[in-house]
Amino acid sequence: MDRSTQLALLVLALFALVPLSLLPHSAKAQPEAGSVHLGVRGGLTQSTFDVDQGSANSVSGFTGGLQVEYGINEALSVQLGFLYAERGADGITAQGGANTSDAFDLESDQISATYLDFPVLFKLTAPINAVEVGVMAGPSINFVSDATLNGSSRQQALQSNAPVTNRILLYDFAGVVGGEVAVPVPRLANVEVALDGRYSYGFKNIEQTQGFDFRNQGFNGSLIVRVEL
Repeated sequence: MDRSTQLALLVLALFALVPLSLLPHSAKAQPEAGSVHLGVRGGLTQSTFDVDQGSANSVSGFTGGLQVEYGINEALSVQLGFLYAERGADGITAQGGANTSDAFDLESDQISATYLDFPVLFKLTAPINAVEVGVMAGPSINFVSDATLNGSSRQQALQSNAPVTNRILLYDFAGVVGGEVAVPVPRLANVEVALDGRYSYGFKNIEQTQGFDFRNQGFNGSLIVRVEL
């Protein structure tokens, strides 16, 4: 699937939430209009790079953070998140630009990066018996906080011995789609537990120095504990 197709699918998924939210729903749908939920989440990431004229394998990492969810109506809500996420890729094979020395080409190298993510997701929720099922989509602005190349925070091949973070774009703009299943916690009023799965694709080329074209992509799954304020 090429990048234009991926972008089109993400945009269609986002705007599909608007007409769906206008359909009639059961009164049991959550969250209720005007409700505010605070959630704590933690889970795992499986990420890689979309490499132009190259290849890369996926790596596992950790993700966690906080989210606030506001109910627009009984079906539609908006989630604001502050998340820590580990991303990167292993076994990267790529050639740099025309002016790049062979010494800087990647041959089965690993790049790891940690990000602070700020997603804004629109979620459509519907009840199925005692379980609430939701689908979500929206943008996320992500800021890199650290990066390593083959386990080192410095680019040893460069005379300047520059930090690896210098070759990674400070920010990434991504599209996110996903879904969740939530259940209430017995005997704990206004508390629920959810399992959440998301796919994200970064639209920015994050490699800034050697003429490569890397774009973040990956899946993450999290366990969420959410309480109504």
